[in-house]
Amino acid sequence: MNKMLTNIDHLVFRRVASLIGGLALLLVTAYMLGWMTATEKYGFLTIPFVLGLCGAFLIVKYPTIGFALIFFLIPLGPITRIGGARSIGFLLGVLLLGVFASRILILHEKIKFDRISLLGCMFAAWAILSSVWAYEPKVALFHAVFRFSQMIALYILIINYCRNERQLNIITLSFVAGAVITATVTLIKGVNVGSTERVTFAKGFDPNAFSVIISIAMILIFYYFYKMKHNLLRAIFILSTLIAIYVIIKAQSRGVWISLPASFLLITLLMHRSSKIVKYVTGTVVVLILAVVSAYYSGIISESVTERLKTLTYLFSDSPESKSATGRFKIVGVGIEMIKDNMPLGVGHYNFKLVYSQYWPLTNPDDFSYSSRRPKGPHNSFLAVLAELGIVGFIIFLAIFIHLFKNIARIRDPITRFMFLWLVSFIIMDSLILLTHTLPWFWFVLALVNLRAKFEQVADKLIVPKNYSDMLAASK
Repeated sequence: MNKMLTNIDHLVFRRVASLIGGLALLLVTAYMLGWMTATEKYGFLTIPFVLGLCGAFLIVKYPTIGFALIFFLIPLGPITRIGGARSIGFLLGVLLLGVFASRILILHEKIKFDRISLLGCMFAAWAILSSVWAYEPKVALFHAVFRFSQMIALYILIINYCRNERQLNIITLSFVAGAVITATVTLIKGVNVGSTERVTFAKGFDPNAFSVIISIAMILIFYYFYKMKHNLLRAIFILSTLIAIYVIIKAQSRGVWISLPASFLLITLLMHRSSKIVKYVTGTVVVLILAVVSAYYSGIISESVTERLKTLTYLFSDSPESKSATGRFKIVGVGIEMIKDNMPLGVGHYNFKLVYSQYWPLTNPDDFSYSSRRPKGPHNSFLAVLAELGIVGFIIFLAIFIHLFKNIARIRDPITRFMFLWLVSFIIMDSLILLTHTLPWFWFVLALVNLRAKFEQVADKLIVPKNYSDMLAASK
């Protein structure tokens, strides 16, 4: 069994190394094409173009490569855009969907659905139906059909194309590689957000969303560090963890600072009876402490970071430092009024921001400033779903997580179960302070965890008991 696991480690390592090497070669080719045009700006624009073009040629024969490119590009954020809000990842997704549809129509392949994909389809259908009673029907219909449905389609494509653990590893490690590369670039030469010292990867990339992506990658790194025994990969994982922690600190997302350790502590308390978990948690905590200490002495934890940390103590005060945090609480108050006034159907998909100013006076009658009354998003997926899609949408949304937890609970290996519970708990906590359910990485995590749980359960069934020979002899 150990020999088989070692062979798998080497196989995955070769595949990932080949993929990263190929991506590096494409980047060099793209830069050379841009340099040959003698236009520096155009040189950088050819990078996503060449990536998309090569991916298009390969995707028909090897769909896994297409998925690997999509999830490698997700952490790169705005720099993958080629026009408007469209990105290379979107074009690759459309191409994948086209190939998938042609296989169904020509080869009569069947579409695989699991319970989460069915719930997701119900969720999207209800979002589309909400345009009937929405305050702005066209807005609800457009975002439900052309944006939210894309996320459900992405999930369905993943569960249909990822048919074994090797393919899932390639896609997952591609996402991790993209996140580590962006984190490294950010650490070396990040972009400041406005006049603050908050750092992100590129202009227009929300530091909160960027920090969440890096945190997801870090949790996945911990998982692969446990699963793989290849020494070089483990060394890369340790270095990647340090880089991820440094960038999470510099991005200064208070939501991530709270939800990442809080979710870790919660799952630790729930599973502390396992000696294996205690040993693993101890090692993880030591790594995290060493990373934070090194960040302090290396200057990563600057004065602006400590000042932002202090604002966490002002959350429920009226001090100027708490302005951003109390603003979130006021949005929740407006959302509650919106929910009560539009029960049980909601205001319609993507209509929260459009009707925000109408409900602001109900909770803040003395504040008439435009900065307070101007339209704001919910900054909370659970609040958004309940306010926009009502009771039915909220029940479907909760059912997705309930089914996900049930799948994870069936995993026998305690550390694997711990890591996935940590990942999902982190996403849930972060969804309380960010709008996450309309983003591709949210559905990627759902598909990843669901498929990983499925493959882990299959692997458990294939394990031969140590006393199998004795049992066989006794039966004779």
